[in-house]
Amino acid sequence: MTREAIVANVKKKYANADEATIDAVLRTLQETKFDWRLPEQLSEAETTAHQMAKSSEPKRQFIGKHLSLEEYRKLSFEERGELKRRLKEQNREWLEERFSNLHAAWLMVLDGEIIATGDSMLDYPRVEKIREIGARYDKRPFIFVNDLFIAIEESSVSWHPTVYHHDFYPTVSLKLYYLRGKS
Repeated sequence: MTREAIVANVKKKYANADEATIDAVLRTLQETKFDWRLPEQLSEAETTAHQMAKSSEPKRQFIGKHLSLEEYRKLSFEERGELKRRLKEQNREWLEERFSNLHAAWLMVLDGEIIATGDSMLDYPRVEKIREIGARYDKRPFIFVNDLFIAIEESSVSWHPTVYHHDFYPTVSLKLYYLRGKS
């Protein structure tokens, strides 16, 4: 894909975004120092080097043990939450890579393998489905949510410029109420 095609895709995908957001996305892409040339625009030596670099990249593996249903049931609510947080942190890069490659809003992982995905939170599996899968494999599957899909969208936000060109920060109106209790 050419640089122009990528820029066009960004502008299309973020059509409702303001100029500063589009500028920030494009700047981020430029900062990655990605080689924007198509394979046919590369010399034979560069093509070979790119292929070798890709094939020599270590394949990330999911880190962590999936518990049997019995082991999982013995954990307290807090322990279950801590286990999931730990697995998410240990596998942050693995998850980000899979979310990106699959364009997924959520992933269901069992024994280090993705067994289900969804491209929106509307198709997030119901508790019954999670229990059914757990019973079928006698292990608790873990569902990880792509943080980019649950990012807070701004509404009624005022954008204020910083000292940098095309850089803004949001401000949000907030109302606080004090309720006086009876003494």
